Amino acid sequence: MTGTSLDGADAALVRLTGHGRGVSAVCMAHEALPLEAGLRERLRAMADGEPATASAFAEAARGVGRCYVATLEALFASAGLDDAGVRENVALVACHGQTVWHAPPPEVSPESPPESPSSPEERATGASAGAGLSWQLFDPWPVACRFGVPVCYDLRGADLIAGGQGAPLTPASDPALYGRHFTGQRYVVANLGGVCNLTWAPPPPEASKPPEAATPSATSRDREGAGHAEEDSNPGKGHSTSTEPLPGAPLANARGSSQDRAVPGVTGRDVGPCNLLMDGLARALFDRAYDEDGALARSGDCRLDWAHAAEAAIDAACRGHGSLGREQFPPSFARDLAADLLELSDASCVAQASEADRCAVLASVAFAVALRIADRHDAHEAWRGCPVVLAGGGVRNAAVVEALRQTLGGR
Repeated sequence: MTGTSLDGADAALVRLTGHGRGVSAVCMAHEALPLEAGLRERLRAMADGEPATASAFAEAARGVGRCYVATLEALFASAGLDDAGVRENVALVACHGQTVWHAPPPEVSPESPPESPSSPEERATGASAGAGLSWQLFDPWPVACRFGVPVCYDLRGADLIAGGQGAPLTPASDPALYGRHFTGQRYVVANLGGVCNLTWAPPPPEASKPPEAATPSATSRDREGAGHAEEDSNPGKGHSTSTEPLPGAPLANARGSSQDRAVPGVTGRDVGPCNLLMDGLARALFDRAYDEDGALARSGDCRLDWAHAAEAAIDAACRGHGSLGREQFPPSFARDLAADLLELSDASCVAQASEADRCAVLASVAFAVALRIADRHDAHEAWRGCPVVLAGGGVRNAAVVEALRQTLGGR
């Protein structure tokens, strides 16, 4: 997949074992390649809402598909799999694509969830659920034709048409990835991506009985073979280029609400911006794509009045939204936030601000991001004091990680 930060494409080779909530996943190999500069800029412009022709969108989608092919070729080579080995051992490839628009239905109170569509017609149109829209640019055919395995994509649509938010996806995979480390214990996973989302997970169950073998088909693979943990542990969420059913993994459908296919006892939600905002500030303040390892932020002084002002601005932008993205945090949000905070110092604008003040903005906003995460984490009283797993690209930002250690009490 490519993420909100648009810095590269990541691919993981994952072995799945077990069934249902008892499924576990082990990462066998991982590869990441940078995005070609031209493609990155085209995708960023589209994600920022700049107008483009239909052909430009189609070319960008094809470019994402080709980018994924290159990343997968590197992944399979690192795992020692030739083309025959891929066809023999890989059950499917799940590709997220690049989000250029995400507009889920308005957030509702957890006490009053939207009613699920009750008829096939309502499920087909999303009419009764007020279904939202989400667009991940991706042409699956370069991947499908290159490797000859089923490709699962459009991973958010089924949940949206059923009235869900279409995000986040990681709560479906977090128990498979981390559950075995927390026997008999609740835990929380903080995915520090472009947007941070939290997963609140109950104690893992005992290993469940695997399903009976399905009738083999032309595309049947070993269900304990390599796959993608996130989507494969929550099947039925996307389309596939294969016309044959995968055993134990129905293709996209709209049979009921997203709750019908949820991982029992696991809840998750987007809580606020992370890399999306920090990268935006690095561009606005230092003309850099990102603050590598959080070095600039760590060199700055966190000013609590700035941090609380930033937290208030983040809270206002999040209000009323169940899932988040560039729509709530466009480049202008980072520029305006930086200017507003610097007005609290002697600088009248970013251009006149000292390097110390600009680094202080990064440090203060990193702390504000952590405050937002800690506040939403503590809203689930039963999970207070539980261990927290940090995941996602934001774990490389030492300033954000250190701020989380403080706000979460060292958990």
